[in-house]
Amino acid sequence: MECVSDLILHNPNRCNRELIYSTFKEEEGNLIDCSESSTHVVRDCSFALQVWFKLNYLWSNSVAVMCFTDWLNWLFENSASDRKDEIAITIWALWFSRNKFVHEQKMQSIEELVTFIRGFGREFRGISSILQHPRPRDLNKWVPTPPNWVKINVDTGFSAARQHAASGFIIRNDEWLIMGSGFRTHNLVRSVVLAEATVVLHGLQFAPEMGFSNVILESDSKLVIQNLQSSKEDYSEIRPLTWDAKALARNFSSYRFEFVARDGNSTAHAMAVEGLKRFEDFFWVEDAPETALEMADSDQRFN
Repeated sequence: MECVSDLILHNPNRCNRELIYSTFKEEEGNLIDCSESSTHVVRDCSFALQVWFKLNYLWSNSVAVMCFTDWLNWLFENSASDRKDEIAITIWALWFSRNKFVHEQKMQSIEELVTFIRGFGREFRGISSILQHPRPRDLNKWVPTPPNWVKINVDTGFSAARQHAASGFIIRNDEWLIMGSGFRTHNLVRSVVLAEATVVLHGLQFAPEMGFSNVILESDSKLVIQNLQSSKEDYSEIRPLTWDAKALARNFSSYRFEFVARDGNSTAHAMAVEGLKRFEDFFWVEDAPETALEMADSDQRFN
């Protein structure tokens, strides 16, 4: 009776009184307390507590009175990293067990639920170990360079109607410091991809003038980066530009071409947008326009 009582929620839209009184005698139904919260179902009820105990999870009284979010944070922080999946599975299984009782009138035993949780966890870990996908480099935010390297982020602003483009680029080091920035405007640009390839060239031309020898160039144009990384013959319309870019890059002691998602290239995008507003070239040493400075600060604060 006590376990069944603990699996019923307070929410009247979820609590099925007809099920209770069709399953139990009237006096038993009256004893079932329908004032329990969802936190009670997955943590505080005797059924849930015994499940957690069987799985070797224990906490003090001070932890038991925490709100659900604080309790879950505490549980994650005080459990081994290889058990965090089991914690999530247990919460899901407890909630699923409650719904199974309410909607299907099927009551699982503690042993059945613990066996299910352990079995599901083993299956999950087995599948994960088979897949073993490598952790991808975080493409969605700007990441500082290794020591003694600088990173050139480039982007382009393009107006098809005017066939006008602006190349925006910004250079930062491993300490997040802006070493230089600028934009160049150019006309008679027929396509976005040509503009994206042109800005790579402009970024690489600016870096050696400042004395940098180890550079990473990042762009959010996957096509341009793929062509720059490839050793195969390039027959696309950007071939002359990528050929010149590779030739320029060989003048550095070390260099890499890398793709970054738009979210990780927001500062260079701000430079390109600023360039579209003007019709002349601008360059800064250890500085940048206000909009780009704000984006660079945001990159650091939310990294």
